[in-house]
Amino acid sequence: MGGQQSCLPFDGAFPESQKFISFSNLGNSCYMNSVLQAILNSKYFILFFENLHTTLKNIDLSDEDKDSLLYNLLCIYRMRKSQKEQTHVISPKLFHENLIKAGIGFTRGRQSDAHELYVALLDNFDNQINKFNSTYKLNIPLFSSLSHARSESCSQCLCCGAESNSSESFVTFFLGIKNKTSLTDRLRALQSPEYLSGAGKRECTICKISQEKRVMTTYPEIPNVLVFQIQRFEYDKVNQQLKKLKNVIPFPSSLVFCDRHYKLSSVIVHIGESLESGHFVALLRVDEKWVLANDANLILMSEVEVEEYFTRGKVPGQSFTSAYLLFYDFIENE
Repeated sequence: MGGQQSCLPFDGAFPESQKFISFSNLGNSCYMNSVLQAILNSKYFILFFENLHTTLKNIDLSDEDKDSLLYNLLCIYRMRKSQKEQTHVISPKLFHENLIKAGIGFTRGRQSDAHELYVALLDNFDNQINKFNSTYKLNIPLFSSLSHARSESCSQCLCCGAESNSSESFVTFFLGIKNKTSLTDRLRALQSPEYLSGAGKRECTICKISQEKRVMTTYPEIPNVLVFQIQRFEYDKVNQQLKKLKNVIPFPSSLVFCDRHYKLSSVIVHIGESLESGHFVALLRVDEKWVLANDANLILMSEVEVEEYFTRGKVPGQSFTSAYLLFYDFIENE
């Protein structure tokens, strides 16, 4: 599943108006390619870039602003929108070079974590938007607002009843998968009380000793784009390195979270035993069909193939494949 320089036609599987773009591999850049594909397949991120295109098209941007990662991705979006052919391969060299120059932790030729890149891009895009708004007197919403969530937790001592509250903001939901058989089970656990006992006891400020506690978490702010990071790697104390968890976790095509309905748009899949030597690909859900974006290759896949290869991890000739990042779009009017 390495990055060959090809892009396959879909033989009428999609209307001619549906455009696809794929990215050549620049040397361990699959993590970047997969994240760009996932971003450009969410209807809310697409709408953001469409509005950004309209806002900036008549503005004389500085050379520095044109070299920003946000503007680079806007140019890729424009390229896909205007291309005549249905599928097109490009080299994301400019985006890659500016990613390295941005100094946000990514270097040329080194495999990196797709989740780390996604979070770093949101922060970088927000900084650039603030600059656009300040320099050109604009009112562009922050990119991160599309996937920004906030949780509120109430921890109650089961001995004295004292309560303490905390709040947290984040852009991805971290899902531990040990002892969980499905994503639905894990989401149910997120919205259920958690009991801390035994080694998990926490100090009570009233009792002055560690006590059993009940923790209830609610989510007063839920975004239009839900992004789940599945815990695929944990630290192995014996070998002193990250170990991949190979649990089979089915991902539903739709879900309900906090009474809001969502539909799967993309899955970033990790192939291999480690982050350092593995490979990332993106599964794109388009018109109820699956497209595998493997660097420059675009391949139409059946539901059976997706289930067998990317849910169960049974790819002939490949080490274990597993879903790593899940992107869900909010469904309006449901």
